[in-house]
Amino acid sequence: SSKTMGESSASLLPVLFDAVGVAEEVRDSGAHALLVLDTLAPLLDAWLLAVNMAEALPDTHQDPEILAAQRRGAFANLLERAANLQKGGSLTMLALLETEALAAVA
Repeated sequence: SSKTMGESSASLLPVLFDAVGVAEEVRDSGAHALLVLDTLAPLLDAWLLAVNMAEALPDTHQDPEILAAQRRGAFANLLERAANLQKGGSLTMLALLETEALAAVA
């Protein structure tokens, strides 16, 4: 059977988190790391899945403004992992976004 876009994106989540973890280990060892993310699609798909599951609960209503603020906060927490530690390590993360992805994050 063919995989949907959501299923193939979900398979990339562990790889993305592993890459962040390795970059953090490099930073924590006092070295410098540059992590370039060529897509945020797996994170966007995971976010939409979580929202859809929450909306499926009985007697719940998700305020679009609150959801947008939570989404911005979640992505900011991931992308603000960069640091310049006193022992000299740094981590710079660069996320390349497609035009359609920009609309979803905003």
